[in-house]
Amino acid sequence: MRMKNKDILKIAAIIFLAFALIAVFRWVIFDENNTDPGDGRRAPEERESATEVFGDLSIETLEGEPSSIEENEGMPIVLTFWEPEDEESQEQLLILDNLLLLLEDDVAFLSVFEPEDYDVPYTAVIDSRGGIFQQYSELVTEERLLADVEELLEREEN
Repeated sequence: MRMKNKDILKIAAIIFLAFALIAVFRWVIFDENNTDPGDGRRAPEERESATEVFGDLSIETLEGEPSSIEENEGMPIVLTFWEPEDEESQEQLLILDNLLLLLEDDVAFLSVFEPEDYDVPYTAVIDSRGGIFQQYSELVTEERLLADVEELLEREEN
């Protein structure tokens, strides 16, 4: 049985697509510098500067002490914006209090009380170089936030 040109082209196209899918899979799964604009993660040198974005805000620790992003440079930061009347803000603060107990030696937890230009709750995870690693414009679960912070800590160890 003899193959026709159409059959050969079909087989070549299938092989090409298979290699393309393998290449994309390897890039997404194994590339340390993988950027996924859908969830806000970027390579460290491409991240927005938290100081430029949030620099002029009145920032406090979760205990209410004045602080700043610059003051905590060299350490990852979880920064949250909240309002006392907002139920989701209150729930987010409870989640952050739990994480504070787990991660207080490795991560700084800061907050902005009653922000003017942000919907609440809003939370950002900032790397030790001051770049925004992840942002959440809604209530974020403890599991998700813990997983993202642990991922950042692991990336920074390497």
